[in-house]
Amino acid sequence: MTTHLLPLTDDHELCQWDGPLLPLEPIDYDQMIDHGTDRGYQQHRKWNIPYCGDCQQAHRERRRHERNAA
Repeated sequence: MTTHLLPLTDDHELCQWDGPLLPLEPIDYDQMIDHGTDRGYQQHRKWNIPYCGDCQQAHRERRRHERNAA
């Protein structure tokens, strides 16, 4: 059984909507960060949030440990 999807045209009822769209809720990424860990440092980086001192320190310690282990 093959299902064919037809493209929407400008006269389709879904294309006629000109009302407001639902607003996206702002996400507070800072509350989701595992502060004080290297993972938290990576989350700061991923979400473009300034690094806190605890995450910077945890990242430095991990890097220092990796360099000493090599």
